[in-house]
Amino acid sequence: MNLLRRSRGYHIVVEALVALFVYSPTLANASEDPSNANAEVAGQRAHFAREFCSVPAEQIEQYKLEFKGRSEASDFELWWARGWHNEVSQAVQLRAMRDSNPKEYALRVKGSCARLKWQAKNALRRTK
Repeated sequence: MNLLRRSRGYHIVVEALVALFVYSPTLANASEDPSNANAEVAGQRAHFAREFCSVPAEQIEQYKLEFKGRSEASDFELWWARGWHNEVSQAVQLRAMRDSNPKEYALRVKGSCARLKWQAKNALRRTK
């Protein structure tokens, strides 16, 4: 994926990711506050994008900073870290699939990364 571009396209992707996570559905365990849930979801999706979609760390950090600036989470760093950590356990399962069933792994990762990219673009269209 060529998500990292030091151009207008790069900023569109970052803005789209921010919009996607601001308006994403809440998690059941994130608390009653949708802002906390959104920060948790953002951490999860960012971890997945970093590990499986080859999104560079600097782009994840840029996204995190922009998302944090727009978030009303009670403790953004806590909720982001919780989401990031929750994705770690799911990543273990996906890595195990990579070893046991490489074809299924490739299909799942390809589909998930494409969906993430699509959601980001869609979120950008909705917020214009």
